[in-house]
Amino acid sequence: MRTLMAVARANPTARLFMTVPGVGVITALSVASSFDDASRFSRSSSAGAYLGLTPRRYVSGFKKARIAVARKMAVILHAMWKTNTPFRWSQEEAA
Repeated sequence: MRTLMAVARANPTARLFMTVPGVGVITALSVASSFDDASRFSRSSSAGAYLGLTPRRYVSGFKKARIAVARKMAVILHAMWKTNTPFRWSQEEAA
């Protein structure tokens, strides 16, 4: 775990991702290595589908919710990476 922490500290993308509440070292490094390049997708909404985060047709409500949250997180992380801005809760906080 210490090795992963050292790698995450040295990686600016992983540090950017870890500004999101709930995103730790493993998630940050996994997403950064999966996407590989921020310009890979023209729209951030495509990032969730690339990771396979699309609900199936016959899925129960709690499984759909889990997939929806993971997809939203992937879209947010990609948008943050593309614009190189840290996470913020709202627009008022930025002002």
